[in-house]
Amino acid sequence: RVGGIHLDITGSREAEALLRESEARYLSVVGALPEGIVVQDYQGAIVACNDQACRILGLTRDQLYGLTSMDPRWRSIKPDGESLPDQEHPAMQVLHSGEPIFNTIMGIEKTDGQRTWISINSVPFNSTNSPEGRSVVTSFHDITESRLLNERIMASLQEKEILLREIHHRVKNNLAVIASLFNLQSRYTNEGPVLQILHEAQDRVRSMALIHEYLYNSSDLG
Repeated sequence: RVGGIHLDITGSREAEALLRESEARYLSVVGALPEGIVVQDYQGAIVACNDQACRILGLTRDQLYGLTSMDPRWRSIKPDGESLPDQEHPAMQVLHSGEPIFNTIMGIEKTDGQRTWISINSVPFNSTNSPEGRSVVTSFHDITESRLLNERIMASLQEKEILLREIHHRVKNNLAVIASLFNLQSRYTNEGPVLQILHEAQDRVRSMALIHEYLYNSSDLG
């Protein structure tokens, strides 16, 4: 004799198909994002990433998996160029505090010597209530070009400010020479009205020279 039980698994098969479709849609959306995306587990190790993250960080997907934010293959730095301590990395802070962190600027020095600047957002993600289920999702985009452009703009502004200060300084010196010429000319006349005119002209020139000296020494040329 043979006994058998038949179970209708149509619903579960349909649910599996929907789940696969949802995962495929999720992966396609994440893969198309212009930002780099990495997922790190409760120990800080990278367990998932998209292609953009590989491009920005300069490592393949296989090289990234298992790495932490403090891996020696890249050195994280602050905007001022100082090394970023491990505990100050946004992902590590989020894992520790459970609070999201947004718009953190950080530099990455790669093994090939290149430096990439990124803007980071890190948010917590808990798949279970256990500590092992805690993870962090970090998104970041490359701001190297905009940062370099901003540095060039600031350098250009500084050059223009130096040039403008030098112009004020030279104008002040030229006016001082003119005032001295008025003073020299006043020695060759004894006529009261003429001396008064020369002295008044000299005072006016000195006043303009003082204005340019004030501008030259001002902390804000605006």
